[in-house]
Amino acid sequence: MEYARDLPLRLIRYFSAGSPDDPPSLVKFAHGEGGFLRDILYLAEIHPDLDAAIEEAGAILRDKIIDWGLGRRCDAAFARYLLSEPALLWPSGTAERRLDVRIRVER
Repeated sequence: MEYARDLPLRLIRYFSAGSPDDPPSLVKFAHGEGGFLRDILYLAEIHPDLDAAIEEAGAILRDKIIDWGLGRRCDAAFARYLLSEPALLWPSGTAERRLDVRIRVER
């Protein structure tokens, strides 16, 4: 999967258009783009704008789940459960992908 400058915008649009009948996910988005989840996560490591879009997509999804639960468009108990277990809602590795680099200089 290759990076395109409009990929972050397409990601946000995809998550914004999601519905309870077809909820958005990073996996579905990646497959729709001809790639895999690991491709999206790798691209986000080297493209800060995509990394920011992934964080925004997560916020959009959480907000949609709240709206769907309150509006009774999905089971409110299940929505509450998903929101209380972030690892179920969002793939592991998306929230903490920062590299911890330590350089040791020897003299």
